[in-house]
Amino acid sequence: MGKTQRVCDPGWGFAEGEGQPSIELLLPLPPSVNHQYLRRQDGRIFLHPAVREYREVVAAATIGRSVPPGSTVSLEAKVYTKRKRDIDNVLKVLIDALAAALGFDDGSIDRIQIEKQLVFDRKGENLTVKLTWNCPSSKQNDSK
Repeated sequence: MGKTQRVCDPGWGFAEGEGQPSIELLLPLPPSVNHQYLRRQDGRIFLHPAVREYREVVAAATIGRSVPPGSTVSLEAKVYTKRKRDIDNVLKVLIDALAAALGFDDGSIDRIQIEKQLVFDRKGENLTVKLTWNCPSSKQNDSK
C-alpha cells in the first residue's frame, strides 16, 4: 500500500500545515514584450539588454527561494503605472524572469490575474507580484 509524501519542506520556505506556499515581491516594471528581442544586421536575434537586466533584478529579489519542481503555479500581479500601456505586454517578460529565477516551467502556470492602477508620478511605477503554488506529491510504494 502506498502513502503520499509532501515534497514541500522548510527548505522551500514552507512548512507543511502552514497553508498554501507563496512568494510576494515588489518589482520594477519590466520592459515591454514588444522590445524583448533585437535583430542584428546579420539577421541573428538576441535578447534585449534591458530584458537581461530585468531578469537579473528578479533573480536578486528571489535569491534563496524556489518553486518545487512539478508544482502548479498561480500568479497575481498589480501594475502601478502613469503611462497608458497594454497590460498584457507586462506578462511575458515578467513570467520568463520569474520562471528562470525560481526554477519552474512557465507552462505550469494555470491561473493569471493582473490589474492596472494609474499613479500620478512615474517614481511610483512598479509591480506587485504574488506567486502561489500547489506542492506536488509523489507516491511511494511501501510494498515489495
